[in-house]
Amino acid sequence: VCLRSLEDWSRPLNKRQQTEHVGRMLVWDVLISCGLSPKLPRVDHGQYSMVVNGSVRIETKVRKTSISTQGAAVSYSLSKSAGKLRGKPSSRQCDPNDFDGLMTVLLNGESLLGLSIIPICELVRRGQVGSIEKASGTVSIYPPWSVPGSHRAREAKAWQEQYFVDFSEGSLSQRDLQRLRSLVLACKRDWQEPTRVTMDMLHEFS
Repeated sequence: VCLRSLEDWSRPLNKRQQTEHVGRMLVWDVLISCGLSPKLPRVDHGQYSMVVNGSVRIETKVRKTSISTQGAAVSYSLSKSAGKLRGKPSSRQCDPNDFDGLMTVLLNGESLLGLSIIPICELVRRGQVGSIEKASGTVSIYPPWSVPGSHRAREAKAWQEQYFVDFSEGSLSQRDLQRLRSLVLACKRDWQEPTRVTMDMLHEFS
């Protein structure tokens, strides 16, 4: 994999790209403080946006939110191109081997509120990755300060807690940084036999 440093990526101009850029800059600093080495792939628009320690492929989504929006999840669609269908562009869910982990970066302005780092195997279990029949997988992240109303949303918040690192109260302790490091590196360890695990999981959820 050919990699380039963050400094090689010029600051974008439109607001969405600026948000992505700020989020990545903040995450870069945090990951380096954890003793990790993040890089960007040379080829943009791939299925992952970051490579950590030379082998852990992380797809990153940056979204703005605030602690005051307690009931709302941070949601987005996770998909890849499926070519054209009847002459029109189509999409499908990402494959289990497209990346190793999904990182959702939550910002309030230019301040980091939290990170969610979910391994690909968990996304497969939840039906958000791996289907060739679905056009996308909707990911909804419930941070610790959210108060979801439905039973299904509360269940989602419960299983996501193990993958969330909360920055809302300020700087992280050494224990928090170690936990963040472990979450990132676990994305690769949890998917060491992708072909066998993929087939088992897809059969289970088909």
